Amino acid sequence: MMRRILIALALTALGVEHASAAQQRTFVSGNGVDPNASACTVLVPCCTLSAPCRTFATAVLQTLAGGEVVALDSAGYGPVSISQSVTIVAASGVHAGISVPATGTQQGIDISGSATIVTLRGLTINSIGGGVGINFVNAKALTVERCHLFGFSSAGIFQFGGAMVVRDTTISDGPLSADGVLIYAGGATLDRVAISRTYNGVEVYGTAALAMRVSTINDVSNDGVVAVESSSVSLDGVTISRAGGSGVRAAGDAFGGKSYVQVIRSQIVGAGMYGLLSTGTSPGASQIHVSDSLVAGNGSAGVSTVATGQATISGNTIVRNSTGLFVDFGTLLHTFQNNQVRDNTAANINGGTDPLTRN
Repeated sequence: MMRRILIALALTALGVEHASAAQQRTFVSGNGVDPNASACTVLVPCCTLSAPCRTFATAVLQTLAGGEVVALDSAGYGPVSISQSVTIVAASGVHAGISVPATGTQQGIDISGSATIVTLRGLTINSIGGGVGINFVNAKALTVERCHLFGFSSAGIFQFGGAMVVRDTTISDGPLSADGVLIYAGGATLDRVAISRTYNGVEVYGTAALAMRVSTINDVSNDGVVAVESSSVSLDGVTISRAGGSGVRAAGDAFGGKSYVQVIRSQIVGAGMYGLLSTGTSPGASQIHVSDSLVAGNGSAGVSTVATGQATISGNTIVRNSTGLFVDFGTLLHTFQNNQVRDNTAANINGGTDPLTRN
């Protein structure tokens, strides 16, 4: 009987050993080795500081939910799919890269799971034919800090649902079809983010919401920020320069969707067409509210309302555009009559009743 009890206890211990093989903190290295998962036990754990793994994908599988994966040295660590809460971080001074090929999922980091909370810190994610750098779909929360994403054919970051915060991050060099950040659902905050040389800087759809602060968007081939359907966007301290289309565009839709954009203490300069464009399709009427901002050097107009679009302007400097304010027939442009609208090439105000008298 005693022998049977001892055997049962040993088997139980062995089961617990295998079940608890995952660690709170795991490590990867360019000199590491990815073991067979069955070889990882409590007695012989994998992805440790002394015996790191080679890829993020393997290390995440050996990390407890809510744990941390640390890149110890500069190397490429491969794409990874994440369905549990985890932090992936590069040690100070380490270049932790993820190169995304045109084969397979074509995503650098794929995040899913309704309870999944992920933090990414200090990573470099580049495309070698891949479509999306970070794919955040139907997960709970994502924080991206001090990362660099470039070259993606669809979007640097794609969000569908959940809450996302991006800080101190650069996104650049997508082809003509690629957005820097594409938000289809959920809420996003972008702080100190630099986006350049993409198609649109940030595109927001549906009922999604964006707050962008102290950031830059420049040299994009289409629009700096686009708000479509019933989305809401707030820009505070954002500089948008040299957009090929409009610096900021808000567009409603034929189903009654009305996008709202607020621009505060920002600079919209050098767009090929409009600095700020409010447009829509009846009955959807988009609205743009602009205050304490510089709107200068834009090719078609500084602020324009067309096709049911509306705008409100207060305390802005609107100068050296082709036309300062353009108000299409049937649209509304409200003003607090405290703007500087001057030195525009074709006209300071064009269309409808002088909008500076309309409140």
